[in-house]
Amino acid sequence: MAAGILLGSAIIVAPFMFDFGQWSTPGSMGAGDWALMGSIVATCFVVVLFLEIIRLAGPTFFAQFNYLAVAAGIGWGALIFWRTSGCRRLVGVGLDGRRHNPDGVERALACKGKQWSI
Repeated sequence: MAAGILLGSAIIVAPFMFDFGQWSTPGSMGAGDWALMGSIVATCFVVVLFLEIIRLAGPTFFAQFNYLAVAAGIGWGALIFWRTSGCRRLVGVGLDGRRHNPDGVERALACKGKQWSI
């Protein structure tokens, strides 16, 4: 499956590379070329690992990663880039709360004089 994903994307991109004159034939390899080759190998490795994790753990289990990715993104943004999460961003993250609310009580979040139902 990983080979199909990578070959399929290469087939889709190849006509655009030819059309825009971005096709490169192997010759003397510079530092940028070696960096590109390393990036290609790393991407292939990540795709294979990604599909293997899904195969072993199952798609339902792996889908839970999306919840962690959002929390980690907000946390790393605050730690590394000193980004603050405003009320609108936190409301956007929590918009899906009503669907998973076990007690069925609708809650409201007030932010800068406005009130949203979550």
